[in-house]
Amino acid sequence: MNPRAEYVLFRGACAPIFIGWLLFCTPALADSFGVSLNAEGAAGDACSGIYNTDETITTGGTLQAASYLQGSYSAVGFDNGYPNAPPPNDTATGCQYSPVFAHIGASGVAQLGLLEAGANADMENTGVLQANSAITTGWDDTFTAVTGGTFELTVGLNAGVNASPSCPAGNNLAAVTYSVTERGPFQQVDQANWDVTDCNPSAAPTGVGSYTIVNNGTVDLFVTLDAGQTFTVNASLEARAGAGFNQSADADASDTAIVDVVGLNGATYSSASGTTYDLSDTPEPESWALVCCGLVALGWRYAARCKLPLPSRVPAKKR
Repeated sequence: MNPRAEYVLFRGACAPIFIGWLLFCTPALADSFGVSLNAEGAAGDACSGIYNTDETITTGGTLQAASYLQGSYSAVGFDNGYPNAPPPNDTATGCQYSPVFAHIGASGVAQLGLLEAGANADMENTGVLQANSAITTGWDDTFTAVTGGTFELTVGLNAGVNASPSCPAGNNLAAVTYSVTERGPFQQVDQANWDVTDCNPSAAPTGVGSYTIVNNGTVDLFVTLDAGQTFTVNASLEARAGAGFNQSADADASDTAIVDVVGLNGATYSSASGTTYDLSDTPEPESWALVCCGLVALGWRYAARCKLPLPSRVPAKKR
């Protein structure tokens, strides 16, 4: 018996989509850029609802408007051992007669300079064996110094996590992980990292190499180049949630993970994508069609189904 499960997947038009392996936070090829999205989730036992997708867009040379990925996914889980059919046929068994015991959902956006991700999992106090969801979005680009100098990368994250119960037995149920890596000449590597969980929801970011932590939401990375030298930036954002019997979890980084790149004291750069990374040009939150029913309302018990509309196309932000 096929489980009741549904997902909707949106991908930018006019560009090839490659479904397969996905590797985040690896050095980009010279003069290349791209975006990527991976989502997976499972709810249930033999009657589980699942989703699993890997997508990347990698381009060299010129910016394509389709360097953008968006996905929204949901599934429900049943109890394969639910004993009876509705009367009078109460000798039958199977998923078709079982109540829904778990809901999972995930949603995300991958765009040059901006990432969004959210995941949720909720389970009743009986029935299915597992309920978990995760989504990872990423981007990379290559930068070249037009005039030499120091370049500053401002990395910001706005995320929230919660679970019920919170941090059971010292293990987190919800987490948001964000990592931005800058690789410059002479094997220079600088990094900003966040690992926010329901066990440690106020976790401050950490840095590697040449960095300054401005506050708990912002990290500045620095790279100094001569004219003609290059550096690459790789960004990865993950939200994940898992739930056992009578548990719920929500990891929300849907507003948002951002990287701003500026030249100090007149230093200028070009990027392989042609994008100018400027926080002041970031679209307003309401312009994003990022809706996940589990993130909007965790009370899934009040809804028999959570069906997502097909998101409308949101153009890549103008730089």
